[in-house]
Formats: sequence, C-alpha cells, structure tokens
Amino acid sequence: MDDLEMFEEVNRIISKYDEELEEEFVKFKKDILNTLLQAMKELEYEGLSGTKTDERFLVIWLSDSDDEIINISAKQLNTQKVYKEFASEFITK
Repeated sequence: MDDLEMFEEVNRIISKYDEELEEEFVKFKKDILNTLLQAMKELEYEGLSGTKTDERFLVIWLSDSDDEIINISAKQLNTQKVYKEFASEFITK
C-alpha cells in the first residue's frame, strides 16, 4: 500500500461534502436572485425605475452565465417589444 491509497476514504468524504455544499449553494443563489427580482418589481411598481416603455431596459445580468434569471427578469421587467429584441440577441433556444 502506498501513501496515496490511504487518502481514498478521505477523498470520498470530501467529495460527498463538496456535492452537498454545491446543492446548498445553488439553492441559496436561486433564492437570492428571486428575491432580487421581486425587489426590482416592487421598486418598479413604486415608480423608482420609471415607466415601463419600449425605451427602458432592466435585467438581472450575470456575466458569463446562462442562468435562467437573466431571461426571467428581462421578460418580467420590460415591455414585450424590448424583451423580444433582447431575447433575439441573447437567449439561445
């Protein structure tokens, strides 16, 4: 038995722990982004972001990401025309 084999069990435990943390982080990230979207919608309702027109564009943008919040926020925070223009450029089918 060489020294590296004795770490197999440790590596297995660490891998399992890492997977659990990843699942928790994904849920935490989704909760935070959904809360942000809700806050933006409430601020929009209160008039802070101006009137929803074809000249205004709001989005939750995560650089180098294809997170679904980008599409969802663009759709919910903009007019249909603005969303369609955005989607044609940035949303892959």
